[in-house]
Amino acid sequence: QRNYDQIAITSDGGFVLSSSGYQTFRYVALQSKQSWDSRAQSCPYTSFTASNNGTVIAYLHLCGFNSYSQISGFSVENGSLLWSRQHTAAQSSLPAVSPSGAVVWCVGSFMEAVDAVTGSVLWQVPIENGTECFSDNIVVSGTNWVGAVFATADNSQFQVRTFVLEDGSRGAVSPWLRLPNCQRFLQSQDCHPLRMALSRDSRIIVAVFSRGLVSFHPL
Repeated sequence: QRNYDQIAITSDGGFVLSSSGYQTFRYVALQSKQSWDSRAQSCPYTSFTASNNGTVIAYLHLCGFNSYSQISGFSVENGSLLWSRQHTAAQSSLPAVSPSGAVVWCVGSFMEAVDAVTGSVLWQVPIENGTECFSDNIVVSGTNWVGAVFATADNSQFQVRTFVLEDGSRGAVSPWLRLPNCQRFLQSQDCHPLRMALSRDSRIIVAVFSRGLVSFHPL
């Protein structure tokens, strides 16, 4: 018996279960009660999500000697590995899956979208020097745009940016905001990537650890 502490719902009504610290995860179909187990390639995956076309998307962060981040696509039918992408970066975000089947994440100094079925790169947008990904997650507004948080190299300021989902072209950008007590030389334990949520009126709400909530309307 294993204590599962992560769950993701798939488009066919099943769910994926995983345990922190283990390299295996389990899929269970609610209607047929069929299940399968699959194994990560190296390190335990830290999160799972699912696309609407039968692909389970798994994510791991800062794994191995080179501290790489990785997203992988697994078949919902049998758990076989379909594709995998790996980047060496100090920071990456949890991936999000759009209704159109694009898996979007920010890695280091760029945003990237890949096809959920094939893993092929749909677009990749570099961010200017001195600015890095500082998102814990990605928000997706339907099939229109995605949003992420970026910070200056010393983590003293952050900014919310949006990108057009179809081609990655840049959208709205918030003003730069100060990150209190988050400069890297201070080594604050509270200095960690910022988490976002999307409101019903398409506002991006950012939780800033010692500052409260910041709201940004990209429209």
